[in-house]
Amino acid sequence: MKNRVILLLVLFPFLASSCFAEEVYVKVRQTKLRKEPKYWAQSVGNLKFAEALPVESEDDGWFKVKTKNGRIGFVHVSAVSDRPVKLDEKFSVAGGNRQGVDEVALAGKGFNPETERAYSRSASNVNFRAVDGLDSYNVSQDQVTSFLRQGKLLPEG
Repeated sequence: MKNRVILLLVLFPFLASSCFAEEVYVKVRQTKLRKEPKYWAQSVGNLKFAEALPVESEDDGWFKVKTKNGRIGFVHVSAVSDRPVKLDEKFSVAGGNRQGVDEVALAGKGFNPETERAYSRSASNVNFRAVDGLDSYNVSQDQVTSFLRQGKLLPEG
């Protein structure tokens, strides 16, 4: 009997962790679900802000996750939080994350129209049209791959 209790105590953490799978939550506006744990890997889907993703495994800064539609792929730790995220009343990001709330705010996710208007009045030398242009600029996966190949930035293999 004593051996069974000891065995149960030793195995409990492993059994509990397999019963309650960890979830992560997308903390950026959008990111790609990758086929492999590499930034330049083919995209197998898009992930949106606050989307919950059950974690199947973690390796070297990448989570292997499964979407609610059943797609399996990889997402980088920098794009997710270990706690649910939401927009608070002033449209800033609330919720925990692995890098800290300050970094998320520095990434510009805490700005709302009122904050931007106040900032633009105090920073007349900033070219906001250029910033808006950069924010709307999109690069396709083919363009990224081509750039990496031409610059010989892809690892061998």
